[in-house]
Amino acid sequence: MSNVQQYNLWFVNQSSSAGKVCVYQDNSNVTFNQSDPAVLAWMLAGANPSVQVNFQWATDYDFAWFDYGSPGTQQIIGANLNTDNAVTFRLNQYGYYFQTLTSGSSGQLSVQSDGSIPTVNHAVVGIGMHGAGTFTFPAKPNINSLFTPIQDANLAYWISFGYYLFEVNDPIDVSILNTSAKISFPYGVYTMTAVLDVQNLWTIYPGPPVTTNAERVSQVTVYEAAKGVLHPTFRTLLTRI
Repeated sequence: MSNVQQYNLWFVNQSSSAGKVCVYQDNSNVTFNQSDPAVLAWMLAGANPSVQVNFQWATDYDFAWFDYGSPGTQQIIGANLNTDNAVTFRLNQYGYYFQTLTSGSSGQLSVQSDGSIPTVNHAVVGIGMHGAGTFTFPAKPNINSLFTPIQDANLAYWISFGYYLFEVNDPIDVSILNTSAKISFPYGVYTMTAVLDVQNLWTIYPGPPVTTNAERVSQVTVYEAAKGVLHPTFRTLLTRI
């Protein structure tokens, strides 16, 4: 992972509401050999008013499956666009699993669901980034699901804030989320800030949060994709006094 670029996205909650901030990707980031992939909640963190959240990730890809039956199970394994970019999805007496990674077409990620997958199930297969899911299709027998990500420099991300009940790796309906803002990293920029104001409008700009001496922050939460909240810290930055 040492040669994979690290990214930071700061969320600044200047609204009057508490809730969850969700970062997700849409299908402009990947082309598919099937239609209508499910978009998953990729990163998710709670935030009270005057709290900042620092989302951190790298553009390293994963294979993922999720069984939303009871009890829920899942598996997420690292992938590579040039090698280790194909895998078989199977079912045995102990449940679903990925077989050993193999090499397929460069630039593509391939999930081959074999004949052991039942026609009726609660499972989905797909891909993720930095340890959490991003896109899935329903698991079906004898189907090859192909995912072709765009160049890292062209990737875009979306951020939304609200009273959300879903969790990381859950499918989301982006059409019913509160207004989302698009995050695109300019060339050579690896830190962006998204500010939600008291009118619930977004301001997006490059770099870390801009503050003044007349402001202080009550809490900063650091969140890494798939690893949850790492730690909260307290400093003097954000809430107006």
